[in-house]
Amino acid sequence: MSLFTAFAVDIAILLLLQGLISVIKMPFVGVLVRYQANYTPKTGALRLDEEARAPQTDTSIGYFGMMKRVYCIEGCAGLYKGIMPSIMADLFANFVVVVGTVVAALSGVIYYGHAVWWTLYFGLRVIPALLLIPMRIIINRAITTPHRLAAFDVRTALHVLLSPTERAHPLLLYLAPGVAFCLLLTTVLVTPLEVIIAHLTLQHRSGPALLAEVEATPLPPVYSPEPVVEFRGTDTDGRDTLYTGLLDCTRKIVAEEGWSVLTRAWWLIAGAMLVSVLTP
Repeated sequence: MSLFTAFAVDIAILLLLQGLISVIKMPFVGVLVRYQANYTPKTGALRLDEEARAPQTDTSIGYFGMMKRVYCIEGCAGLYKGIMPSIMADLFANFVVVVGTVVAALSGVIYYGHAVWWTLYFGLRVIPALLLIPMRIIINRAITTPHRLAAFDVRTALHVLLSPTERAHPLLLYLAPGVAFCLLLTTVLVTPLEVIIAHLTLQHRSGPALLAEVEATPLPPVYSPEPVVEFRGTDTDGRDTLYTGLLDCTRKIVAEEGWSVLTRAWWLIAGAMLVSVLTP
């Protein structure tokens, strides 16, 4: 077997294993995002959409309770929402690893020159980092959207997942309040920040110039008229009440939903971190 053939076989095995891992982990990741992002105001706290309306989801619902709710409302397909952008992100990460490995292996026999070497070195590390924020936003929204998104209809998916302002100015995703800062601190305060990231990434940015825009693209059908999770919306005066950043989001979660929300699924995240440390 030639070196190229062996390398191709290794890549094929890597992709198959990555796909299998995605299929296994996606239901648990999808439920985790919903559970952490579910808006459950305390009794007597201000409700933003309709004060008189009772929450549609039980405030005491746990992780496995959310998993049961997703299955009952959306079926097995609901457990795999968000798998396509997740697979694309994993494939890109693997591509970067493969290219980096090849470049490092060939550096012993091919002289790139300092300029080319530092360009490759910089690109292979900066580009994945730049895609981290928009991919996290898209994946979280794909998981929580009530619409049935086709696997390969990227245009419709982006129409549903991004606001008109975000589609017109994609760089606004990097300005999503608090998201980048949360991602930087995730390794320090994992569980609370994961909850905060879930809340922050699911709010759409809008612009006054596009509020009256009438778009002809029809929306995909929804899984069920009943939503799986509750979202924070607008106050009784119709004003936007978006989280403005990390501290604002933390303060409002604690004030409206309580401290315990910041510890949602701590045991699952701790277990995942333990596995990642123990796995060579």
